[in-house]
Amino acid sequence: LCENESIADTTTCLARNTEIVKIIPDWSPGEGGVPITIVGNSLAIAGNIDIYFVYKDGVSNATREFPCHNSRIIDSARLVCTTPNSLKELKLQLLHVAISTTVKIKYEDGSQPAHKSDKQFFFTPLDIAEVLPIRGPESGGTQIRLNGSKICVPEYTSVTVGDGNDCTNVICNLEGQTLVCLTPSGSGNQSVTVHLGAASLVSGEEFVYGADPVVNSISPNCTLLEGGLNITVSGNNFDIIENPQLIINSDGNSLEKRSTCDLSDVTLIDTVDRDNNKLVFTLPGNKSESYSYSFKMDGVMELCQAKRTMTVLDTPRVISNNFEGGKNNTLSCEIDSQCHINMTMTQIHRFGDQVTVTVGGLKCINSTVKMIEESDGQIGRFVCVVPMLKDVKDSLFGPEGRTKRALLGSQETDRFPVKLKIGLYEQKLGWLAYVEKGFQMLYIYVGAGVVAIFMIIFIVLVVKNRHDKHHIIDLEKKHQKQMDDVEATYCKAARQEFTELTLMTEHTANIKIDPREIPYRIYSDYLVHIMFPNVDKKEKSTDCDSALIPLL
Repeated sequence: LCENESIADTTTCLARNTEIVKIIPDWSPGEGGVPITIVGNSLAIAGNIDIYFVYKDGVSNATREFPCHNSRIIDSARLVCTTPNSLKELKLQLLHVAISTTVKIKYEDGSQPAHKSDKQFFFTPLDIAEVLPIRGPESGGTQIRLNGSKICVPEYTSVTVGDGNDCTNVICNLEGQTLVCLTPSGSGNQSVTVHLGAASLVSGEEFVYGADPVVNSISPNCTLLEGGLNITVSGNNFDIIENPQLIINSDGNSLEKRSTCDLSDVTLIDTVDRDNNKLVFTLPGNKSESYSYSFKMDGVMELCQAKRTMTVLDTPRVISNNFEGGKNNTLSCEIDSQCHINMTMTQIHRFGDQVTVTVGGLKCINSTVKMIEESDGQIGRFVCVVPMLKDVKDSLFGPEGRTKRALLGSQETDRFPVKLKIGLYEQKLGWLAYVEKGFQMLYIYVGAGVVAIFMIIFIVLVVKNRHDKHHIIDLEKKHQKQMDDVEATYCKAARQEFTELTLMTEHTANIKIDPREIPYRIYSDYLVHIMFPNVDKKEKSTDCDSALIPLL
């Protein structure tokens, strides 16, 4: 605004138009030594200036001024200087709380424009509230975070661990409340010190160096192209690492030539489970036949440079199982009885407990996976116990009681889909049908047997009855013939006897006929009278057959 004014009018112009917009940073430790930048409008045109801090005592209302060192002009919008030791200027032994000041500018000719900044500047004691984490490997490279109310100024803060060993990659946020850096190598317990300007502050917590982590084994050392499989890293001293990561090399170049473990062109995978002797990582999908990988554990170069290869296997193939192929691949299991799923597949034994089979929405239990010795390491067997019907049905309902239709087979027939899962790889095996238990079927079989036996007995009795009936008929015919024979015999004998006695009985005394022609009625009456004296004459039979019936 004052560039077009005459030299004589420059001071007047500056006094009239000067405006301080902001001060970066707007604080300094009491010991000073921090470069600051004053940003505004029409701050200066040329020549030299002096910048002062104006402090007003809140008790005595006395005003004190002390200069900012090495004041200079960058341009009309920027002035820079280095903060003084306010403790010395204000005759303070220690700065317990922040003190507020304003900024005053004096120009080269000694004039003092009628200007005071309304922007405050604070002299503040450094404060370290915590250091996280408080331990790491002896190789260093641990990222530590220091928190506090005022702890750092970007670009002007450094951190040392122990006896002057500098942290690297120091980053301070704009508010000056958080600082992160990477620890140097070291051993034992070491102090952490923040350096800002002329001030230094030692943290109340020491950083503890521990033995570097060691990797002993990795299992499995293979995956599927779909990914989702876990690898387990076994070793020692993993607890000393705040954030262990798996490094997957994306560009195919060797990791052995890397000079640091701070890698930018790789894929980093965090752990899904861990303890001091175990780390578990979930692998992403990868369509390559294989890829190299290593581990990022702070600054332990031996682990991040190590060349390891992960093999990507072909999709597993089912060779055999106990499902009935003729029934839409259905396995029948008795309700409330233990039932197994048994199958052989290529490469399945390499993934151990990561192989799961689900019925409906529930996993099979007590799974075992092992290699078949005769397969040269190419084929494995999987066996698991099928869950109970009630548990499977319960798994098909969500928290709100709604059926998970995607997992539902046919509840009316208790038939559910069976799926194989290995990581993110999934394959449908068939169906599982729950049927009545064996003893219930036994009752049905026994009942049917009893009915069959009764039917057989009935048939036998019917056949026997018919046989007996025919036998009785035969006997009746035989007896009838015998009766006929007896009748004929008795009739013949009766005739002979009657002929001889005709003249001697009361029955024949008055008969005026030839004795040789005695009527049948007469000798019949005679025969009945002689042989059945108790029979009433009125009821006697009219023929020989009737008379002889009582004899039978």
